[in-house]
Amino acid sequence: MFDWNWLWLIGELGVSYGFYRWWKSNDDFLAVLEVAPDIDIDNLKQLSSSKKSIDYAAIHGIVRTNDSKSTSTIKSQFHPHCLGVIHRLTIREKKLEKLRNVWAETNKTISDVTRHVPFRLVSPSGNYIRIDTPLKFNSIEDQLEVIHVKFEPNTTSSIQKIVDTVLGDLSTGIETKERMLLIDVPLTGVGRLEKQSNGIW
Repeated sequence: MFDWNWLWLIGELGVSYGFYRWWKSNDDFLAVLEVAPDIDIDNLKQLSSSKKSIDYAAIHGIVRTNDSKSTSTIKSQFHPHCLGVIHRLTIREKKLEKLRNVWAETNKTISDVTRHVPFRLVSPSGNYIRIDTPLKFNSIEDQLEVIHVKFEPNTTSSIQKIVDTVLGDLSTGIETKERMLLIDVPLTGVGRLEKQSNGIW
C-alpha cells in the first residue's frame, strides 16, 4: 500500500469546489468534471516524471480514517454510532422580524463550530491519498450530511410575546443542527495537483 502524500491545491476556477459526493447534481461541478482528467489513485506512480502539475484533476475514493486511534474520528454528539472526519454544530435563533410592514423569518447565529481530523481518500484496491486540511476547500462544508436537527420553541410569557410583536422582533425558538462528513462515504476530489520538491505528488 502506498501513501502518496499528495498535495491538493484548489484550481483557479473562481469557486472552491472542494470535495463533492459522486451523486451531487451541481451544474458548475459537472462542467468542471467535463474538462478535468480522471486520475486513478492506483495509477499515480505511472505519471510522467517530467510532469510538474495537473490542472483540474478529479480523483474518486472512499473516506477513511488515517488509523484506528480514537482521536482519528469525530463522534456525533447526538448519535454516538455516527463517526466522521468533519463535524459542524450550528445553533441559531429563529426569529420573525417586521420589515416594511411585512413579517419575514430570519436567523441569528448563536454558535457555529466546525471541527475536523485528517483522513484518507481510498481506492477500492486500498491505495490512498491523505487529506490533511479539508477545510481549505470551502465547498466541502456544503456536502456535510445532516445528522441531527432539533427545534425548541420559545417559552417566553404571553405578555413578552405581545411586546415583541409590537416591536416587530419576535423570537420563535432555537434550532440546533449537527452535520458531518461520515466515514465510508464516496467522494470525488477536484482541484489542482502539484508535485512536491521531493518528487512526490
